[in-house]
Amino acid sequence: MILNNLTTLNNDIDRLICLTEEDITYIKAARHDKITQNQQEKELLIRRFESNKSLLNHALLTLSTENPGQTLEALLSHEEQKILDVFKQKLVLLQEANKKYGKFVATFSEFFNTIIGQMFPMKTQGYTNTAPQPAAFLQVSA
Repeated sequence: MILNNLTTLNNDIDRLICLTEEDITYIKAARHDKITQNQQEKELLIRRFESNKSLLNHALLTLSTENPGQTLEALLSHEEQKILDVFKQKLVLLQEANKKYGKFVATFSEFFNTIIGQMFPMKTQGYTNTAPQPAAFLQVSA
């Protein structure tokens, strides 16, 4: 059970990393339609990952309570320990990919907001922006 959960989790993380790196490539190429398509698969993978991780946590907790006083390393087989280590490494890789993706998204968002702000100047009241100034939309000259 633990081995199957770890294998499934590792496969899901691999796919999430792959999709995140694809999304970075799509952002660079301005292929935002592809990012939207990947988002649906990512959401499904994340839900499955959370479910499988809960099952793994439950299995590890059960194993630990059935064998009090023993470390997790002593309770897991060599293969399970090895795959658990790979799981931990892949989590770090996923975190790094998500950080990189986040930087691209933040940069793109700032760029887009700056362009919109230049095209449609907004009145600023404190920390909030209100409706665009009417003159920004249309100027009529006689």
